[in-house]
Order: sequence, then structure tokens, then C-alpha cells
Amino acid sequence: MVYNDAVMKRIDIHFEEIESTLDWAKAHVSELDKGAFTSITTAHQTKGRGRQGRSWISPPGNVCATFCFPIKSGVENIAQLLALSATKTLESYGVTVEIKWPNDILAKEAKLGGVLGEMITRDFIALSLGLNINASPKQLDQPTISLRELTDRPVSAETFLKALLEHFTPALETLQREGFTPFHEAINSRLAYKGDTVNVTVGSKIYTGILYSISERGTLLLTLENGERIELHSGDITHLRRP
Repeated sequence: MVYNDAVMKRIDIHFEEIESTLDWAKAHVSELDKGAFTSITTAHQTKGRGRQGRSWISPPGNVCATFCFPIKSGVENIAQLLALSATKTLESYGVTVEIKWPNDILAKEAKLGGVLGEMITRDFIALSLGLNINASPKQLDQPTISLRELTDRPVSAETFLKALLEHFTPALETLQREGFTPFHEAINSRLAYKGDTVNVTVGSKIYTGILYSISERGTLLLTLENGERIELHSGDITHLRRP
């Protein structure tokens, strides 16, 4: 399976305003070409959502997109891969960013964006990206920041998205061919809170420990207060303190 534009058909769908690009993709899945890479974007998203059911509002000027494409393997790491591609694109603007496991993007300890993925049919995924490019809507549970605030200049969301896909589509080919290992170090080196004390909430259970790293499978390695090191496949991180 090859994602190069010369081989896989690319379809672009754009809305000036929509409630949610992800919800639109799920509602219209029967109409989507299952052999194509479809990019669904909007200038203004009014009822988007992030991880753990949190709302994600995207005003005009930000990146709000859902990518739909066939996938045979690497599903468990695909959101991390898109977060890495977004991070590399942000770095090309001269800013320092981090990845908050599993797939949020931070700058100056404030949220810059995040990724949410859902399998909407067998072997066909909808992968959503929200990035604060020119505005940072305030959220009650965490501080936010935009690329414009970091660079002190306006940024074209369309130009940013084009550059991001130039990172993501070849990385997607590599993931399908070689797995997650080629991306492990790139993500680990950008991992937020490494060496810090964190809480990781998994369902109703909270684990407290020092964030050690991610494994070569993309899972989180946490050293508990008793010295035991555990591996977590999912969870929500709360930063507590630095050493």
C-alpha cells in the first residue's frame, strides 16, 4: 500500500464552517473512496472534540482537518505519527515544541494542538488534527497557545497543512513497511515531562511516578514510586513536578 500522490488518489474536501470534520467523515463514510487519501478541512469548526471527550473549538485561521485513508497495520501508532509530523512542521517555523504522550502537542507547557483517531470501518481510519495556528481558544482545563503567538507573525493555515502532509504521507509509507521503530527516537526526543513526576489516569485508576520514556511500541514507560517500571498502552497525563 503506497500513499504517494502519484499512486494513491488524493481527494480534498473543504468547508467554510462545519460542526466537526471527524463527525462529518463518520456520517458520510459510505460516500468516501476507500482507496483514496481524503483530506477534510474547514476554516471554522464549531463543535469539534479532542481526547477524553473534551471540546475542541477551531476559529478561522487555525488548522482543523480529518484525514481518511485505508490502513492495514500500525493503527496503534498512527496518531503518534501525525503528531510527530505536525511537530516537525512546527519546528520549521523556528519554534520549540513537545509531544505530550500519546498525541498532544505542547509549547511553553501550553497546548498547541492534538490528534484523535478512529477506525470508521475495517481497514479505514479517520485521523483528526487540530492546531492553534493563528488563535488559541481558551480552555478551562489547560492553558493554550498558538503558532502566531510563538512567532509573532500570522501564518497561512493552508501553507502549513501542505507542508505537514509532505512530512506525513512518506512517514505513513514507512510505518506500513517498517513499523514504528524508525520513529521511536524522534518522538522520544520530543517527549514532554520526561524525568518529571506525573499522574497517568487510566479509566478509574491513577498511576503516579516518573515518566521514563516511550517504548519501541509507542507505549508509555512509567517508574512508580516503589521503583517498579510499568508499561501503559493508554492514559491521560497530568504533570505534577520537575525533579
